[in-house]
Amino acid sequence: MQTWANVAVLASVQGLKGRFVAHPAHGLPFLLEPGMRVSFVPPNLDGPRHVKVRDVQHISGDDWLVSFKGVKDRTQAEALVGKFCLVDTDELPEDYEDTLYIDDVAGYAVVDENLGSIGTLTEVLDMPGQSLLSVDRDGREVLIPAVDEFILDIDDEAETILVSIPSGLLNLDSLEAVDEQGEDN
Repeated sequence: MQTWANVAVLASVQGLKGRFVAHPAHGLPFLLEPGMRVSFVPPNLDGPRHVKVRDVQHISGDDWLVSFKGVKDRTQAEALVGKFCLVDTDELPEDYEDTLYIDDVAGYAVVDENLGSIGTLTEVLDMPGQSLLSVDRDGREVLIPAVDEFILDIDDEAETILVSIPSGLLNLDSLEAVDEQGEDN
């Protein structure tokens, strides 16, 4: 039995050749890749229901330019705006389910195994290289790479994210302040 995941929404049409500006499904990184089979939901009675991704390009932020085999022109594309893109989970990276869902973890306490309390998670930023945890630390934003090496555990019951961050990561902004004041050379 196939299991499907909602990975993107078609936000608008771009150009005359049936390309779309697409956004990742809420809380996920952008997962569409060339060759993936996509089903549109809700289905469109007059247009394609199942297509393959032809091309994907990152525009900026959460905006991605996507084209599909079988969507040939702007008219076909306009009928699909607002549709969700479902993909068979077998076609997704094995660890896609480990992706942080911001609705689930916003407000969680972020605790380092050595340093103790870091602060409160405000959002997960999807950046081109990797996602970042944005943590409010006494009114100051601290960014922690959301990578397996740093995130040790997410305890939903205690609403806590246990991390192990490199020493000095939290002091980067204070180092910049020292440099601005100047040091004796």
